[in-house]
Amino acid sequence: MVKRDTYNYTYRVGRKVSHRGITKDPDRREREHRRARPGGKLTVDGRAKTRLGARRVESRQSKTRGYYA
Repeated sequence: MVKRDTYNYTYRVGRKVSHRGITKDPDRREREHRRARPGGKLTVDGRAKTRLGARRVESRQSKTRGYYA
């Protein structure tokens, strides 16, 4: 059985989407983004998925909304 341990996330600075991606550790990823773009907030989009499932969602997001708004 494949683990569902990967999350899709959105990192926003103010009202602007700064980055969208996938991670296994949202807290660590938020700290990394805050070093480059202080004052932002990471929100997890949906539930944990398999790595492949998270990549599919990420691909759809990049085609419909783009990574940077």
